[in-house]
Amino acid sequence: MKKLFILSLAGLLAVACELPKDLETMLDENYNKEWATTFGETDPNHTWSMVDNKFVQVNIDEPARVKIYVKGDKNYNLAGDYENVQGNCELAFDAPAGCTDVYVTVNGVPYECDKAKARGTMVAAAGDVITSMDNDYVYYNFGEIKMFKDNAETLPERVNNTEKVTKDYRVISNGMPYKFYPLFWNAMFEHTFGLFYYENGERKEVEFYADKKGDYLQYKDGEGNWVDIETDYAYEGIFAQGNIADDKEILRGRYFTINLPKGTEFGFFVNITDDSNEEIQNIGKLYSNPALNQEPNTSFSAFSYLEIDGNTYITIEDHRSDDFDYNDFIFIMEGTQEHIEETPVDYLYAVEDLGGTCDFDFNDIVFSVSHVSGQPHANVKLLAAGGTLPAYICFGGYKSKEVHEMFGVETKEMVNTAKGTTKKNMKEGKSFTVTVGADWSHTAFSEEGNGFKVRVKRDEENTLEVNTPGAGNSAAPQMLILPDNWLWPTERTRISDAYPSFGEWGANYTNTQWVNNVVMENVVDWVTE
Repeated sequence: MKKLFILSLAGLLAVACELPKDLETMLDENYNKEWATTFGETDPNHTWSMVDNKFVQVNIDEPARVKIYVKGDKNYNLAGDYENVQGNCELAFDAPAGCTDVYVTVNGVPYECDKAKARGTMVAAAGDVITSMDNDYVYYNFGEIKMFKDNAETLPERVNNTEKVTKDYRVISNGMPYKFYPLFWNAMFEHTFGLFYYENGERKEVEFYADKKGDYLQYKDGEGNWVDIETDYAYEGIFAQGNIADDKEILRGRYFTINLPKGTEFGFFVNITDDSNEEIQNIGKLYSNPALNQEPNTSFSAFSYLEIDGNTYITIEDHRSDDFDYNDFIFIMEGTQEHIEETPVDYLYAVEDLGGTCDFDFNDIVFSVSHVSGQPHANVKLLAAGGTLPAYICFGGYKSKEVHEMFGVETKEMVNTAKGTTKKNMKEGKSFTVTVGADWSHTAFSEEGNGFKVRVKRDEENTLEVNTPGAGNSAAPQMLILPDNWLWPTERTRISDAYPSFGEWGANYTNTQWVNNVVMENVVDWVTE
């Protein structure tokens, strides 16, 4: 009897020594267990982030500004901006996972980096450009040209169209040939038009066409001679002469073929050469990148572009003082260009707040973070709040307003996660700026993550904290860092139902193509117009 009592007392002492688990630990354990049951074993090297941290090495004699651009879904976006760089330096930047196209400029001029320490493949330096007038024809309808000039949605005549057009035409070749031809011209001055491109950091230029006050157009042959374009071509002063009787009449013209190596920055120029006109004697050459213009025109963009029905319209304003209709000359370029944008790369943070059952829809809080390496600040924008608990986005000592409050709704209301939510009907979330530091990265090199956290108030006594994914952290993820065009699942839609290949990414962190296999009916399409 005494022995039994002693054993029972020992048992009680053992129980008393086991401290009760806190709520956060218990929820984490349940979450990890449910994750393993749902998705199976995961890659132990996983960081649950689709961002790579890369480096380029530059060697610069004098202090200079270095900008780094990375290829995203369609364009090159700014990823690094370092000022007063001098000497042999290694510059870090973030890029979308798997990105191999990186473009670097020093004081605005393309720079071929030392690839020895670069993580990823730099774009090739430019080689010889080949331009030729092709013997084939392009056919189009006069009525379509007239509509382009008359339509209020495009570039109507004698209307200030400055706000309609997109300026600073900076593009990079994808290595495929381009067709380039004039669609319309009619101006009072004399002009020549051409292409500029960069080869090993040096700007080179090739002239294509010359205009003589709207009367006729010339092209430059392979021997450098100016040759009149025959009268049966489409461009023969069609508006000035008024010689088209039927809007449906088919017009034809010949085009230049442009071949540029992949990764070559290029654009266009117009040289206004009519010295007999005092109004334009000091204008000179104007570029599609206005930073290349001479004073006092460095802030004036003569070129713009419109993309309509798969065609790129290169439109030109010849700097007359009484209108800025940007339709004095209209060229078409057929072929895909990749634009250089000064806007930074955004990445999406998709969060599970552990507020309810493990639905794994990763839409309880969705926000974007935009940061340029070398700069101290990051911009945060709230995109969705599928959770119903009070939550706050934090970095360091900064704590945002409650996420539902930033949408202007009650805490229990789910925002931008319902089926049928699109870019047109979604609620606008607030933005805010935090100081992260010039050397901050979306990637993390420790279990502590990159500094961004979400604090979730479960009740009056318990506040949970969701960290960004950290290297070497084997726990199931509660936060994913994803590309800027990622579409988050609709409410109560498991992420693997929206992205059937999600599990393949979990098993192998290098398998980044899972985001391209999407079931559109199960996601919020907040990207498509």
